[in-house]
Amino acid sequence: MITNGRTLSRPTPQPEDEMNFLRILTVLNVLHDVFTQKRSTLQFVEFWFRHGERTPTRYMYFPSDVPLVPYSEAEAGELTNKGIQQAYQRGKFIRRNYDKFLGDTYHPSQIHVWAGDDNRTVISAEVVLAAVYEMDNEHSKLETLSWQPVATHNDPTIDWVAMGIEGLCTVYEKTFYESPEYQSILDAFNPTFIEFLENHTGVAIRSPIDFDHVTDALETKLMMNNFELPFPKWAEPIRLNITNIRSIFHQRIADAQRNTVGMYHSELFMSYIEDHISRPSRKKNRAVFISGHDVNLIAIGRQLNIAPLTTAIVPYAALLVVELHKINGSYFIEIWYASSLDDQLEQLTIPECGNPCSLGILRNILKDERLSRVDWELKCRGFGPQMGSDSIVIALILLIVTFFIATVMLLYRTLSYRKQLKDLKDPERRRLLLDNVDTLDNSYP
Repeated sequence: MITNGRTLSRPTPQPEDEMNFLRILTVLNVLHDVFTQKRSTLQFVEFWFRHGERTPTRYMYFPSDVPLVPYSEAEAGELTNKGIQQAYQRGKFIRRNYDKFLGDTYHPSQIHVWAGDDNRTVISAEVVLAAVYEMDNEHSKLETLSWQPVATHNDPTIDWVAMGIEGLCTVYEKTFYESPEYQSILDAFNPTFIEFLENHTGVAIRSPIDFDHVTDALETKLMMNNFELPFPKWAEPIRLNITNIRSIFHQRIADAQRNTVGMYHSELFMSYIEDHISRPSRKKNRAVFISGHDVNLIAIGRQLNIAPLTTAIVPYAALLVVELHKINGSYFIEIWYASSLDDQLEQLTIPECGNPCSLGILRNILKDERLSRVDWELKCRGFGPQMGSDSIVIALILLIVTFFIATVMLLYRTLSYRKQLKDLKDPERRRLLLDNVDTLDNSYP
């Protein structure tokens, strides 16, 4: 090498440097082989994610508050602009980590998306999928559209968890609110603290629902950090504790609903996998996306005893991934979790199942811990799932046939009575009828 007229010799590689380089190269090759093998065994994925940042669901302002600056960005319980951005970032994260598996083109037969009825879960699902599946070559011809539409389906049971049952599970909430498990939830909190909240908010806290509404508003405002919906100055003494308070509350709610909501989430967790396995090879789906709430992930975590979901709060846009692998003809489950948008996926372990977790062992663990959709809807509302369109058509046909048969029978009886009435009006036939009646009367002593 020549620099400023001087010739510099290249440093001669030392044997030790070459050995270190070879070691690094070997490690990278091994990691690549492991990663490639892992991806080659991957059959199906469940993506469970929490919606993005939202506003308080009940109290944008407490009764005792004097709003100084009206908040206009979003209505109560709806996504903020930051929340929409968080959902988009989560979708990008999924694309980076599962790019090859998901493919570039959206196929409705392979990708299914579920959201609750709450707007924040629906919009989060739409935004996440917009990031996962950007405009592909086939749809790029649509000059007026710059994003790839993805079908999102509603599953109202996603919202029927924790305090989301209020007003929706009209049958279940009556028995649940009367249960000792529910009525003891507030025992975990100091009565002085509850009185402190009542005095400063103007809200009477008589039940866990009231407590949930108040503490949700406080935690949400703390997370938003927005001057239009500020964290109250009177609440500064509990600023550092409010997140932990919410975490304890969610844990107690999840445990109180373990035999209903918890068991139903075990069913959802397993049913998506079992549906994939039961499909013919040509109709296999690749992934299901579930856009829900923090309490959905907590319910799964508490049910399967998966740390950190058993204790830690679930941040906005948190992601739980359930991978189904097929290794040497047997199915295994791997669970991964990314708490915040800054975190990478961390592998979690089901304590009783090992890692990876054999699907057969997991089924055995959950054999008495599952509640079917039909049974949960019966417990929740008092009636089962709404019928699909095919079932409705069949039911209408049966109803029409039944109505037709009943009409024919009624018409036949009407004509028969008309004939008898006509016979009675005929003097000759009436005389014969009366003679027969007299004969019958005389035959008895």
